[in-house]
Amino acid sequence: MLLAWGCAGPPAGGDRPGDRGDTLALNPFTAVAVERRDTVRPFNVERLGGGRLRLADYRGRIVLVNIWASWCGPCRAEMPALAALAGELADSSFAFVTLSDDVDRDQAGGFVADLGFAYPVGFGDGRLRGRYYGFGLPATVLIDAAGRAMYRWYGYGGAAQLEAIRAMVRAEHEGAPPP
Repeated sequence: MLLAWGCAGPPAGGDRPGDRGDTLALNPFTAVAVERRDTVRPFNVERLGGGRLRLADYRGRIVLVNIWASWCGPCRAEMPALAALAGELADSSFAFVTLSDDVDRDQAGGFVADLGFAYPVGFGDGRLRGRYYGFGLPATVLIDAAGRAMYRWYGYGGAAQLEAIRAMVRAEHEGAPPP
């Protein structure tokens, strides 16, 4: 089991989790396995920079989808690691996309600018929780080329999570069962 820290929701008063030292929690249920591959609900959201971000546009590719919010401390810790991993795994059969669940798009854009990554970002406008995650943020799902969830993570599991993603993508490329 992976242990990680995650954010359950935005704090009152506009402070970011961790600013007062009282909103981060150890999350013992970080990794949630999907025993059989199940279909992922499609998304079709406005994209940072214009246009639409649609899961359907990635059909036939392995897709790592990360859901985050600018106020989430673990999201800030996880995103650079996921972006580096995505760069390592980058090829025509793999994609990394992110969905911001911020209600304030300017805050989401600021998060992206602060971290300096250039992966696709879609706006969930605070409506993703009931549809794509329930345990808190960050939430990450690895999707196979047929659009089915291979594995889901809630919270940030650090190096163990990154290695699991790396191994699953390699196994999927090789047609082997995931580790």
